[in-house]
Amino acid sequence: MTIIQEIIGRRRQRIAAHGHSMGVSLPARRRSPIVPFGRAAGGGGFIVCEFKRASPSRGLFAPVADAVEQ
Repeated sequence: MTIIQEIIGRRRQRIAAHGHSMGVSLPARRRSPIVPFGRAAGGGGFIVCEFKRASPSRGLFAPVADAVEQ
């Protein structure tokens, strides 16, 4: 079994146990409007970042790292 298959299997188990909301109550209406992704004011660029403390294949590698400090 590949790592992606393991991730998919665990996610399916969580959805089966908790539903698609993962047990979090969702509001009937949004409080803020949806912002179009990737459209910066003035046509400027933008960066999408992900801060990971662990990886399914590598395990924990920075469990107490501070995203703001990084």
